[in-house]
Amino acid sequence: MTSFGSALPVAYRAALTISQEMLESARNQHWEELIALESRYVECIQHIRRLETDDSPNVATGESDEKYKEILQQLLGNSHLIQELLEERKQELRTLMSDAGSRRRVENAYSSIDRM
Repeated sequence: MTSFGSALPVAYRAALTISQEMLESARNQHWEELIALESRYVECIQHIRRLETDDSPNVATGESDEKYKEILQQLLGNSHLIQELLEERKQELRTLMSDAGSRRRVENAYSSIDRM
């Protein structure tokens, strides 16, 4: 069985790896892949929470704290970039939906004229 001291760094690195994969998927507009990765990411974060709330003492001190801080900053940065990309995508979808609605109204208007 893995001890608390070695399981937590592994879990943080796994979360960072998944986060980086999520960012790459968002950059490449692979939205379905992003959603699948997000599920894995949430599971990983939940695992980290369980490890951090474990009754075992936290052995991360000194230099290890700096590593955790660096990983957390990378996680937050990736999250921010992913959110920006998702916002751009939402705007694209809004535009497409608006264009489709406008096109439908024009088609309906012309089809009613044709029926006259």
